[in-house]
Amino acid sequence: MPEIKTVMLEDDTFIVSKPRTLELANELIKRGNKLPFDANCRADVGADVEFLSVLHKAGARLFCVGFESGDVDVINGMKKNNDDRRDQKYHEEAHNFVRRCQDAGIMVHGCFMVGNLNETPASMEKTLGFAKKLRPDTAQFFPIMVYPGTQAYKDAKDRNYIQIEDWGAWLTKDGLHNSVVTLPNITHDELVSFCDRARRSFYLAPGYLAYKVKQSLTDYRELQRNLKGFMTLTKYLVKGSDHGKAAEPATEKPQGVVA
Repeated sequence: MPEIKTVMLEDDTFIVSKPRTLELANELIKRGNKLPFDANCRADVGADVEFLSVLHKAGARLFCVGFESGDVDVINGMKKNNDDRRDQKYHEEAHNFVRRCQDAGIMVHGCFMVGNLNETPASMEKTLGFAKKLRPDTAQFFPIMVYPGTQAYKDAKDRNYIQIEDWGAWLTKDGLHNSVVTLPNITHDELVSFCDRARRSFYLAPGYLAYKVKQSLTDYRELQRNLKGFMTLTKYLVKGSDHGKAAEPATEKPQGVVA
């Protein structure tokens, strides 16, 4: 399948077990692997540059990391680590992880989420600042999606934060996330609008644009990716997410609207 240029390893904790990951990496190196791979990863796994360099030699190109929020209180509320002491150090660990990946030649795609149940306008601004300070290669900003069956859904339901129960309204016509969670001080429209603004602020920053130009001039494969990505991203930077236009209009009275 020569048309495949990169593969994505959908393993949420790809490098959490160092012996297992090194065994895979060394086998790929032994076999002379030439196919780059991306993988999901956590930032708080204590990876060192030497370890990451072996992964890069094996073919690791990019790690997709859920950094989530720039506010420690929000991270605590998410129970991301189930350990308050680890949550307090989470942002420091995130910065260290990104720098080590970059030193090892591995790019990072940062995932940031707003609309957690203890979110505030100030915490969302902290998340944008956090993303820009981290300087991942690429970033995405999404409003929370509280999937049925999760604790987040149950908590939002119990607090009457879910505004729309019509599943067709959970995505826009373009297939993007359309938030249906309205918090006491932030509406679902404001969550999506913030993500649009954060995306523009991140991708249109002069420093970021200069970095991407330099990257494109020194790596032909990334030049191709950057051009394709820019063409796709431009329309969303210009027009936003059309969050008021769901895939199917709700036919029932919205449930759980916060007054």
